Amino acid sequence: ACNAAPSKINYKHAGPNDLQPDEQQAVVLKYVATLISDYNYKKVPMNDSVSAIIYDRYLKKLDENHNYLLASDVKEFDQFKTQFDDDIKAGNLANVFYMFNVFQKRYKEYVAFSVAELGKNFDFSQNETYTYDRDKMPWAASETDLHNLWAQRVKYALLNLKLTGKELAANKETLKKRYTSILSQSNKLSNQDVFQAFMDAFTEAIDPHTNYFNPALAANFNIDMTRSLEGIGASLQVDNEYVTIKAVTA
Repeated sequence: ACNAAPSKINYKHAGPNDLQPDEQQAVVLKYVATLISDYNYKKVPMNDSVSAIIYDRYLKKLDENHNYLLASDVKEFDQFKTQFDDDIKAGNLANVFYMFNVFQKRYKEYVAFSVAELGKNFDFSQNETYTYDRDKMPWAASETDLHNLWAQRVKYALLNLKLTGKELAANKETLKKRYTSILSQSNKLSNQDVFQAFMDAFTEAIDPHTNYFNPALAANFNIDMTRSLEGIGASLQVDNEYVTIKAVTA
């Protein structure tokens, strides 16, 4: 990319939750970029080639199976493909969060559409095909195509439940609860989740063995590594998947 992002960042929003990065994340982004460029054993420079790899990885993390985004969404995102290197060096996360918020908007549309679709009648005697793995398929060209895909996904899910031998009404209720659950999980996503996803795309583009952990993930990683928990008045240890008190601490 030719021009670095301005120091005064105008964050763009497209999603219902208007997730935004915070200033600390901008500082961390610039700091990690410096570490990778100057101190990583590869000493990888931030340039357009690296930017394109980061972009592809981040887009894959958002919608790997091409289930939610439109071709027009991705075409708009493509302007960032050679811009992420400058964004990273400037600590500018506006485009990163813009992409996520567009995805989040589409995802919530999918859940709402799917719940409404459950109110329809279904004919399972028709000869139809549904492609489950769509990562090699083109992005949906229109909202109509996207809705047709989502309708197929609902019918496919119901058909799988039908194979368990339960009645259609019960299966619809099961699916409705599932959609309600994933919507609730989506609503709980924070700017830390978005930042973590992008930092994963960034660091993995440089080196698959290099990872960034936010504070919560870092704590969990340390727990997994030591298999013990401290700081709650006792030292705990996991033994055969059961947490046991190892020692009482002061």
